[in-house]
Amino acid sequence: MKPKVYLDTDILMDYLYAREPFFKDSIEIVSLIESGKIKGYISSLIIRNLYYLLTKALGEKSGRDKIKKFRSLIDIIAIDGKIIDMGLNSKMKDFEDAIQYYAAKSEGVKYLVTRNKKDYLSEGLTVLTPKELLHTLKEIL
Repeated sequence: MKPKVYLDTDILMDYLYAREPFFKDSIEIVSLIESGKIKGYISSLIIRNLYYLLTKALGEKSGRDKIKKFRSLIDIIAIDGKIIDMGLNSKMKDFEDAIQYYAAKSEGVKYLVTRNKKDYLSEGLTVLTPKELLHTLKEIL
């Protein structure tokens, strides 16, 4: 069974904007998704945020095209009332991070990858930086 990996917004922005010094790790993760070695997930909230940020920076057509291309690689977890309620009642300080965390848990994701590990709980899934994820995957793939 392929490892399930949830990508936080910062990882996606590193990849889509080619942000240095983080681009190398983010593209490696996306390449593993493209090759089918891992299964990548984001939430419907993230895709909406990406659309806003990319179309603002690149214009409507270019932003939409980038999202369409990326969308073909990744599964999207719908945010429903149950996930919202868990986020609202969470011990996590950041509501958006809580939504991401509970979305990942709802899909049985094993790894949540982010550069902001301290913002997430680690109950029921493993929260890793991109480098940590790549190291972990080299051991199991």
